[in-house]
Amino acid sequence: MYISNHTHVLLHQHHHNIIISIVAVINVVIIIVDIIIAIIISAITIIIIIIIFFFFFFFFFFFFFFFFFFFFFFFFFFVFFFFFFFFVFFFFVVVVVVVVLVFINII
Repeated sequence: MYISNHTHVLLHQHHHNIIISIVAVINVVIIIVDIIIAIIISAITIIIIIIIFFFFFFFFFFFFFFFFFFFFFFFFFFVFFFFFFFFVFFFFVVVVVVVVLVFINII
């Protein structure tokens, strides 16, 4: 009966670890989906803003067309770089969190 009680504690601990692992995986999936949705929404918003400003500047500042086109190209490149670094940083944080959680579960 004493051994049975000890086994019950071990099984309960193992069950708890499985629940923690499942919750961690679900959180990671939610974070990744959230990042993808945010990037898609940001890209759509940026494209719409660029189109609106492009038409605005095309109709009102026709002589400075080349200058503004160069400005928008630089702006779009900067925004893409910013989102790329943000995504890499966020992905690194997620990987670190998952590795730490898995390591804690192994211990």
